[in-house]
Amino acid sequence: MVQRVARIRAKPDCDADYIYHIVGSYLFSQYLLSELTGTSVPHISAKQINGYTFRLPPLPEQRAIADILSTWDEAIALTEQLIVAVGHLKKGLMQQLLTGQTRFPEFDREPIEFDRLEDHIDLLAGFAFESSQFLDEAGIRLLRGTNITSGSTRWDEGRTQYWPKVSEDFSKYLLELHDVVIGMDGSLVGRNFAMIRESDLPVLLVQRVARLRSKNGLSQLYLFQNIGNSFFTRYVDSRKTVTAIPHISANDIKNFEIFLPSLVEQERIANLLASCDEVVQILTCKHDALREQKKGLMQQLLTGQIRVGV
Repeated sequence: MVQRVARIRAKPDCDADYIYHIVGSYLFSQYLLSELTGTSVPHISAKQINGYTFRLPPLPEQRAIADILSTWDEAIALTEQLIVAVGHLKKGLMQQLLTGQTRFPEFDREPIEFDRLEDHIDLLAGFAFESSQFLDEAGIRLLRGTNITSGSTRWDEGRTQYWPKVSEDFSKYLLELHDVVIGMDGSLVGRNFAMIRESDLPVLLVQRVARLRSKNGLSQLYLFQNIGNSFFTRYVDSRKTVTAIPHISANDIKNFEIFLPSLVEQERIANLLASCDEVVQILTCKHDALREQKKGLMQQLLTGQIRVGV
């Protein structure tokens, strides 16, 4: 063990797992934050850790509480493993299905064809809205690069800006349901993409974000899955500028080649991959719920609000 790392060992009247949950509790973390000293490198001392006071029930009750909380830990860990497993499954399916290496049996005899996106998308780059006119609330939401993350949009506090109203000049920048959007610059260029949802609307497209709409035999959902594929990420990495702020152009996006089977096969592929996304979303919601449940249990069990009979 090196310096600036503390080792905590339970004494005979304390259950080690109970102490583990005490140290991992919200109350303990809040206590440590209140005790931090130093400016450039905040730190705490062993004396401050030793000064934390907590409820210490009889040893059998400690063990019972630790067992209950450990059950939630196991459920949380299992859910995390399932999320990773489904992610790996989808990645493997994408590598096979989006390249034509694996086909559904009914499409085996159809030719394997690739084509550039340029002939199958309508691409629009966003408008340079004047930032001095941005509003913190009310108006029409503005979709900027910071509002796009890997696979979805985000509108948390501090990221959301509004435009007063939509004039006729700006109407073409209004996004529609299922539009695919891609951040065109930043350290995560090519990795930040999303499909517009009903809850995102109405929203205006801002500069350095590209809007893609499929046409000429290309499924919009299939387009979305291709943009989320690692092949697109690697392609962007090979084309992006290496300046202070990496970026790609509209032509870079248009020149990306995809496997282009019939619309029917595209829909089959896209629906299968989307089902993986849905499973991950369900598991993620379950994971978040379990964490909240455990947090509430810790608050009640570790403070004695709820006692555990032994």
